[in-house]
Amino acid sequence: MAFFDEMDRKLSQFGQSVSNKSREVSEGMRLSSAIKAEEEKQNNLYREVGKYYFENCAANAEGQLKVLCDQIVASMELTSQYKQQQNVLKGMVSCPNCGAQISANSGFCNVCGSKIEKQVSPAPQPGAGKICPKCQKTVEADALFCTFCGNQFEAQPAAPAYEEPAAPAYEEPATPAYEEPAAPVYEEPAAPAYEESAAPAYEEPAAPAYEEPAAPVYEEPAAPAYEEVHIPEVTVPTCVKCGAVLEEGQ
Repeated sequence: MAFFDEMDRKLSQFGQSVSNKSREVSEGMRLSSAIKAEEEKQNNLYREVGKYYFENCAANAEGQLKVLCDQIVASMELTSQYKQQQNVLKGMVSCPNCGAQISANSGFCNVCGSKIEKQVSPAPQPGAGKICPKCQKTVEADALFCTFCGNQFEAQPAAPAYEEPAAPAYEEPATPAYEEPAAPVYEEPAAPAYEESAAPAYEEPAAPAYEEPAAPVYEEPAAPAYEEVHIPEVTVPTCVKCGAVLEEGQ
């Protein structure tokens, strides 16, 4: 019987241990999931902060922030060009009113109903534009991508315009007008008025009044009342012969 009780106790302890482990694993998974969710939330907030700064403060950015803002602007322009090339390949155009993608042959937008004006690209003039090094087609001079093969052109720095410096205008200096300085007016200084100073009035200091100090009144201290203490006489019976103390009735 004791064997089965011991076995039951061990099984109970094992079940409790398994249950504790399961709770620990479940709690660990919950914490890992919460940490991951908070880190993703932080990354989203970082993106929102960056977007807000770019939209509101990019014009005043300096240093590394200006470099990052310029990279974002360049990436946005490149994305717009990629979309235009993609629309050309698909035969689509963007509605100028609502921005919806519609067929290039459409006369009206099928989303907002606006009329689509057909834009005819002017034929390149001889000697104008540049030749794509990949497909040898002629494209516009300011194009960043070839409209035939999609090749990206390297940006060429624009030559600075030279302006002839303007000659400074010469003006004859005006002759300063000469004025005779006025003679200074001399004034005799007024003699200071002398006043006899009044002698200070002298007053004899009053002698301080002297008062004889009053003699202290001496009082004889009262004698304490004395009461005579009556001590009762105690008679102790003793032996007449040896003087030993006897008990009462002995």
